[in-house]
Amino acid sequence: MVEQPNFVDRLRGRVGRWHFRIRYHLETLGLLSLSPEVASHIEDAVEDSLPRVAAPTDFRERLRNNLDFVAANQASGSSIVIDTPQQRSGHLIIGLSAGLLAATIAATVIVLRSRLASAQR
Repeated sequence: MVEQPNFVDRLRGRVGRWHFRIRYHLETLGLLSLSPEVASHIEDAVEDSLPRVAAPTDFRERLRNNLDFVAANQASGSSIVIDTPQQRSGHLIIGLSAGLLAATIAATVIVLRSRLASAQR
């Protein structure tokens, strides 16, 4: 089984790519003309100033429990649906729009009926 890179490794990879892109663009624009020694010194200072990130001690145990739970649910044929806030807000907007449309139609019908009734008198 191929081990997936952990969060810290992925974060280091992303920061490294961002660093490369930013440095490349600054150098091509002529805004960055630091010597490698100065750049190395700045990189070391930034690395020393950032706090070290460590996973909680029970992270792997909780992950294993969660994966066991998901595997058991999948084996039993049940599914877990997780609504994201974006999905909930989309449903809320659709529901409110439908309610507003129904209220507008009802108000229009009431107004038209009252005008027809007053016109017939």
